[in-house]
Amino acid sequence: MKLKYEYRLDTWARGKGYDSQNSLTLTIGNYEIEFTFDDSNNVTGMNIFIPNVMVMLSERGTVETSLDKEKEAEAHSIANYIANILYEQTGKCKFGVGIPKYVPETEEERRELEGKTFTVSRNFTIDTMLRGFANLSQPALSKYFRQKDALAMYVDAKKMNNPTGKYREFFRVLEHYFPYEGPRFDREAHNYLVRFDLKYTEGFIRQLRLLRNRCSHAKRVRDYTTSNDLGGMKEVQEKTRDVERIAKLLLDNPPS
Repeated sequence: MKLKYEYRLDTWARGKGYDSQNSLTLTIGNYEIEFTFDDSNNVTGMNIFIPNVMVMLSERGTVETSLDKEKEAEAHSIANYIANILYEQTGKCKFGVGIPKYVPETEEERRELEGKTFTVSRNFTIDTMLRGFANLSQPALSKYFRQKDALAMYVDAKKMNNPTGKYREFFRVLEHYFPYEGPRFDREAHNYLVRFDLKYTEGFIRQLRLLRNRCSHAKRVRDYTTSNDLGGMKEVQEKTRDVERIAKLLLDNPPS
């Protein structure tokens, strides 16, 4: 038995050669991802199939797909990953939770559902607006599958408007790959990143880390940065460009 989570999409993404008569199904990890289209090749929906599920019944004996919270969380993780990929490709993507439905794969499973009463799930949808065209190929959508958390941090940072919050969220990507404190963080990050650019010295990384502390803590007046501090805000904006570039570099070239 499969559990299908249906998401409606409001998007500018298009799939060349697809229309309302067909769909595009890809395998990402262990999951099937199905995109649907209208007659103008615009993406209108996304379905995520969670394999190997058991039918969940309510206390009244009715079929209630929303009871499977573990699978709901699993589907959310995959949906969020796909949304982050689309955001990274096109510029904007918001989403909620999809509508779950059981999909029998055998005659026995079909009979298991036959004649049963289904509890209607609340209708959540993805609300998506994409500036540009999305690459819906299997390689493109699988690119960061093993780095879902780091990608989520990176995209969350891109969505933020607050300068210090944006800087902190990008820096979390670096912390994800180099989970160390103080000078060891500087050393480990430098040893890896210097392979890509000689400017990433220990001193350079140290300045990024110290600025991250100033954006996070408020222990003493001279130690933290707020929007009241024009010079501090200029430094944050300048260094944000550096830490964003490093975060993207790590996503594309993750340490082994």
